[in-house]
Amino acid sequence: MQGMNGTNGLMSGAFTGQELQINDIWYRSGKLTAFQQFHLFRKLMPLFSGMGETAAANIVKQASQVGAPDDVVRWAALGPLAQAVSEMSQQDSEFIVRTCLSVCTRKNPAGQWSRVTAPSGDLMFEDIDLMAMMQLTFAVIQDNLGTFFPGRPLSDSEGESAQPSTP
Repeated sequence: MQGMNGTNGLMSGAFTGQELQINDIWYRSGKLTAFQQFHLFRKLMPLFSGMGETAAANIVKQASQVGAPDDVVRWAALGPLAQAVSEMSQQDSEFIVRTCLSVCTRKNPAGQWSRVTAPSGDLMFEDIDLMAMMQLTFAVIQDNLGTFFPGRPLSDSEGESAQPSTP
């Protein structure tokens, strides 16, 4: 699979996602095709169908009422989501992560953007850890599916859409 107007894993062309820095390295989330979005949406629906906005809102409200610190409130709100993720099959969870990472790129020291995964879905860089992998996955979900899920948009804490920065 070739990149946008690129070869050998190097990317060029219009940038449509977020640019984020993880562990002092710049990454970009990319655009999934309509069919990739559909299949990703299909795999993610069970996570959100049982949770809904009201479950998360109730948890946040209860934690806030007892004066819990903001970071505790955020972690408490993830409880139902964490439960749903833990019940997901390995095949489904790997599909989600690999699909998302397939459109992510990383800026190399020469200023070029290279894919973070090989065509097989394996990571191209040994220094990408679990936290970086999850941040990239969530960025792709936010960029590609943020408007599909009910309730608050998947964006920054102010509710504004994340805007890609320019290099």
